[in-house]
Amino acid sequence: MGTAREERLPVDGQSFDATMPNFPALRREKLVRVNASLTTTAGDNHLLSFAEFASMYLAAWSPRVWRALATNDNLFSAAPAEPVLHNALTDWEACPDFAPNPTQRWRETMAPGVDNDRQRVEQYRSSVPKVARALANVATYMICDDHEITDDWNLNKRWRNRVYARPLGKAIVRNGLAAYGLFQGWGNDPAEFERNGSTNKEFLTEVQKMVGGAPEVAANLPVGQTSRLEQLLGIVEPAALVKWHYQVPGPRHLVAVLDSRTRRKYEGEGIAPPNLLGDSLNEQVPDGPLTDGRELLIVVSPAPVLGPTILEQIAAPLYEIIGDFKYGLEKAFRSRENPCEPGGSDTGAEAADAEGWGVNEPAREELLRRLAKHGKAILLSGDVHYGLSMVMDHWTGTNPTGTRIVQLTSSPAHNSFSARVEALLRSNALLQRYEQGLNPELLAWSDASSIQLPDGAKIDPGRRARMRRSPALVTSRGWPAGSAIPAGKEPTWRWRIKLVRDERSEAELPVDIPRLPLFAGPDLIPEAASTHLAAYRAISARHQTAALTHSFFLMRQMVFTTNIGLVDILSDGAALAVRHTLLSHSQNEPFKGTPNTVHRISLSPTTEPAPVLQVMG
Repeated sequence: MGTAREERLPVDGQSFDATMPNFPALRREKLVRVNASLTTTAGDNHLLSFAEFASMYLAAWSPRVWRALATNDNLFSAAPAEPVLHNALTDWEACPDFAPNPTQRWRETMAPGVDNDRQRVEQYRSSVPKVARALANVATYMICDDHEITDDWNLNKRWRNRVYARPLGKAIVRNGLAAYGLFQGWGNDPAEFERNGSTNKEFLTEVQKMVGGAPEVAANLPVGQTSRLEQLLGIVEPAALVKWHYQVPGPRHLVAVLDSRTRRKYEGEGIAPPNLLGDSLNEQVPDGPLTDGRELLIVVSPAPVLGPTILEQIAAPLYEIIGDFKYGLEKAFRSRENPCEPGGSDTGAEAADAEGWGVNEPAREELLRRLAKHGKAILLSGDVHYGLSMVMDHWTGTNPTGTRIVQLTSSPAHNSFSARVEALLRSNALLQRYEQGLNPELLAWSDASSIQLPDGAKIDPGRRARMRRSPALVTSRGWPAGSAIPAGKEPTWRWRIKLVRDERSEAELPVDIPRLPLFAGPDLIPEAASTHLAAYRAISARHQTAALTHSFFLMRQMVFTTNIGLVDILSDGAALAVRHTLLSHSQNEPFKGTPNTVHRISLSPTTEPAPVLQVMG
């Protein structure tokens, strides 16, 4: 391997040993936000070097590497005196909020949060032996997403242009992805890393050079020069890339695991949402139907391909607009860098993670059409902080028999969704109506839409623009009276999506999930006005009791608390069905997973008719 030497990191045209004295904890936010141009808002202790990324993997999976945790005296250390490093790191002493005794006030202000983090790390450490035992006894497959490297990794072309123009930005991505390849990617598909001539085998060779300190992969390459490892990892475009996606064949099924992070294709140089698979769809998803005796395609996509309309089309765009407004205000009124908030706020696209399947509809439709060729398919996803099951029935041309595509989402095992968003959904009847019963329907043409509007009909500009695009993707609902589709010019494809509900009876639910009974009787006679006040009192008392006992979670559809999904493929007579069990915590035993939500879904084609053009009365 050559002679190992201290790993170095580039900072403002120089390189420095990647040591804790040079890059102390709690002072890295400015370095990663300004010097590396990353967009994470939790960068105080961001991993930088290959050794740090590798150490994190070891600590996550092995109980043997843990040592005593650093004390506050170790963590609240002074910035290095070296001028370049001192200027690049967060200067808490310059923060006016901490005057007049900045070092002391910094420590006093931040110490409670650090103490809380230490307590959480200790709790995590106690669970590592159990996780290691579980992983040692089950087949485990993984795939990369942004947090393997940094928040928003490869979010859009503007992100790439900014980060990869910075030597430190390139180094952080290179180090994180190299560690991912060794600790996750290699185990997913070891044969690909042994195949002569493969980019994966070449990746192992280049990482070996980097660890051994070969000059061609050192951090202090001449300006404009790129290492072969960076080319293989996609830090430079275009290049032959390491293959992170892979397939796992089963006796009667095939699992295809997608890499939706490193194969992206971008339109323009700005913030336009990416095509998550780029030009690799044919490579990553087999054409259908399967002809090798297997009956079912299971696709693993890090982010859900199908999500609830209320979040994808209303909440996320609104959140993005608000984020851009806040970003614009801060930029307009900020005359210089605020040392208390190095790097400033995120843009709306960064804050809202505007990169999912739902924000690039043509790319998503291309994937769905490929899945539809298989007759039935299951999508497994996470990364969105809620759990649910969705069903899409997809029709091609005038074929009356559709394809069933099932989206199963379980996320996360630790980090719950925003309580504010959950409260909004739970308390707003209109939003619940959108969430539950208004099943989105799509009519699609490969070219412009053939829908004919009556003379003088007016539709909104957005809908008219959709009609003219290629592909044309329009809703089936809300068309002016007299609108029609000419014979022979029917949609190229169409689909309908439904959010699945747990249909178990109240008696079948776990003990702390059923709703409190509201007994029928004189209090529940809507026609008798004299009983209304008593009815209101009964309902109010029921809600108060539920809130006090924490038994009011509505978990039949969307699960916002931490969850783990179990997937079973079942025989449904001569056909197949899937059962998605979402384990969430028991009210009485918080560390015990309970099947609070169970969704059973047939994989057979629906008997419902395909969507048709719906005109207003």
